[in-house]
Amino acid sequence: MFRKEFAEVISKTGMVPIKDLRPLLLDKDPNTVSEFGLLQFDFFDDVKFAKQLAENYNLTFIDLSKAKIKERILKLSKKSDVLKYRMLPIQKSANAVSVAIFDPSVVKQKAELQSVFQSPVEFILTNISAWEKIYSRVTESIDELLSTIKEVLPDAAKEVETVREEDIGSEVITFVNRVLAEAFIKKASDIHIEPYEKIFRIRFRIDGKLVEMA
Repeated sequence: MFRKEFAEVISKTGMVPIKDLRPLLLDKDPNTVSEFGLLQFDFFDDVKFAKQLAENYNLTFIDLSKAKIKERILKLSKKSDVLKYRMLPIQKSANAVSVAIFDPSVVKQKAELQSVFQSPVEFILTNISAWEKIYSRVTESIDELLSTIKEVLPDAAKEVETVREEDIGSEVITFVNRVLAEAFIKKASDIHIEPYEKIFRIRFRIDGKLVEMA
């Protein structure tokens, strides 16, 4: 999906002809970043474009194409929020979370983002290609994966939901959910739980071989 707010920002710059922009606006899939399509145009200089936007909207521009963002920082936000707000957490200090954006209109949602991070937020405007490179490292959280499992396997989800949290305990439910999520990701055919005197191990059968859970 192409954010309509960003389309309005682009139209004001005059740097992308509307005839080229129009096909990108047709993509309505909320799980795609259609703005990446701008990079296919030979005439589009995304660094020059970003610098112009930074100047127009009084934002700090940094080309993050060579930035090394720590995994734990990227995990501060769910992938669903990254897609919704077109922002990526890139740094966290005692005072604020710095987020990378390529669309300056996202600044208007500062209050919402501060609620998401439970922290003050600072914006860094970067070029789209740099943002895309960082975005490629973003993965879904366990909760989001479980939601996907429930959509793909509705009958199995109903069976899991019959196990009541008050009967077993929230910690156990959470652990079981994580095991199921990892088995789903790895496409395991079986889950083996092997108890010992003081410990137990969990192994997945993948392509006929038993692999221990990480």
